Amino acid sequence: MIRLMGEHGVTVPLWSEGGLMFSEPEELIAEFGVSLELANDLKTWGCGWEHRSGQPDHDAEAAGLVRRLNGELDGQYRFVYRP
Repeated sequence: MIRLMGEHGVTVPLWSEGGLMFSEPEELIAEFGVSLELANDLKTWGCGWEHRSGQPDHDAEAAGLVRRLNGELDGQYRFVYRP
């Protein structure tokens, strides 16, 4: 299970049991093969997290990102959102 979870100063907010997985979107693309668009959208969400955390539209964006991750990676991993 991989969590989408915001944190101060985190650019790619994806976490495994071992901690933060990637420091830059390019690492996510290289490792998981996600699209550049999705990697950039994750970065935008992560960078805006501390200013928008808890707002309904921010949570809705997170849910959409999780759906996109699960779709692009076709069940290889299980992504969840943790506000």
